[in-house]
Amino acid sequence: MFERLLSYFRSPQPSAQERRLRTAAEQKIIARYDNAQSTDDNQRSWWMADYLSAKSANNFQVRRLLRLRSRYEVSNNPYLFGVCTSNADDLINTGPTLQCLRKNVNENKRIEAAWQEWAEEVDLREKLRALKLAKTVDGEGFLVLKTVNDLEHSVKLYPCDVEADQVTTVSPKNLQELWVDGLILHPVTMRPVAFTVLRTHPGDYFFPNLNPMETDRIKAKFVVHWFIKFRPGQVRGVPAFTPALDLFNELRSFRKAVLAKAQVSANLTAVLESEAPSDDDSQTSSPFDKIPIDRGVLTTIPGGSKLHQYDTGEPGTTYEMFQEKCLGEACRPLSYPLNLALGTSQKFNFSSARLDHINYRNSLDVERVDCDRIVLDHIFRAWIDEAIMVPGLLPSGLSRMEDVPHEWHWPGYQPLEPKVDAEADHARISNGTMTWQQFWASRGYDWRDIMEQQGKEKSEIERLGLEFGDPVKPSRTENVTDSALENALDTQE
Repeated sequence: MFERLLSYFRSPQPSAQERRLRTAAEQKIIARYDNAQSTDDNQRSWWMADYLSAKSANNFQVRRLLRLRSRYEVSNNPYLFGVCTSNADDLINTGPTLQCLRKNVNENKRIEAAWQEWAEEVDLREKLRALKLAKTVDGEGFLVLKTVNDLEHSVKLYPCDVEADQVTTVSPKNLQELWVDGLILHPVTMRPVAFTVLRTHPGDYFFPNLNPMETDRIKAKFVVHWFIKFRPGQVRGVPAFTPALDLFNELRSFRKAVLAKAQVSANLTAVLESEAPSDDDSQTSSPFDKIPIDRGVLTTIPGGSKLHQYDTGEPGTTYEMFQEKCLGEACRPLSYPLNLALGTSQKFNFSSARLDHINYRNSLDVERVDCDRIVLDHIFRAWIDEAIMVPGLLPSGLSRMEDVPHEWHWPGYQPLEPKVDAEADHARISNGTMTWQQFWASRGYDWRDIMEQQGKEKSEIERLGLEFGDPVKPSRTENVTDSALENALDTQE
């Protein structure tokens, strides 16, 4: 014991700085976030922040009010109307096509032909476009799959488009039904197992049976519900332009204000300013009186008065700047390029426009993948279930959609630089980083059909002895001496 105490006193003692560092390390360190503090500067910015869940935040009244304002803004703002319709056209284009991947090619073509015939009769492309517009403007789109016996096609399935206002719980029995509004959820997965749909729109003028509250409880496999899920636990959607509705409103208001100012500027040619007292009887005019001015007249003004031109303030310059900044911010929810929103690219160079289109097309590709899974596969599953019951329509041995492996091919985008894109595709196919199947699938075609057609055309061209394009000429390199080059230049001179 004595030796241990002796060794302790003989060992070097820590300095005062080392003792302070050791004490600070042993103490608990408390870190802070600046934006987590409530100060006089920021508390007004976030005083409306809440702790509601996704279901409570998107309750019936909130979604209804946002839908009404979004529809009104789309109907009265040409920029927003053009953005929504053009975005739907870019996404759907001429519509997706089905490509079956079974081993038997003839069976694949048989299924594809039956699907295409049915899709044309029910106008599936128009249904998809309306569904996309509802997803953007209303926040969610619905299709109810019903049976219509008077269809000419042997498959009587028909997708009926329904507005989000009709999917609602008229008389909720508990808080859960009130919160989810129109959906009956699975207790574990929280996925919809059924939907409550009004038979008529609540805004109609006429109701069959004079009862606007008649509803149908429809199983989830017969309802297509497409919306953007932004938060965990979210079951209903809100309009895509919810963060930007006020920006489009401000754009319309600013346009009217600029127009009103321009009208005032056009009506006021000059302003007569008088220095005489207001009670002076010698005044020839009262304030705000209108005085006619004849063109090309040299005249005098009353004593004590000044005549100066009305200052317009150049409202056109500020309006154009505000318009571009406002649209650039407002179109971000759809990743929509500013030059497309403006309808002109005169102020943009080609490189920036191309880069914006790449980002926009990436967002369209993601949305098309969602459409494949949520919409098209859902409809195709119901179609297969009914088509297998029609004698002779489909190949034998099919019992469900999983028996038909398939892909959905969407129309390709127009090349921004055809020559550059063609050279890039040729390089990828040549070095093996892209297959012909991937190449033609990106353009919405079946590679087997394309190559079969190419083979037929090549055989017919050879049979007729036709040639297209200039014949290939061999290149020849000659060694030119300096004296020969000088003689050639002298001859040209």
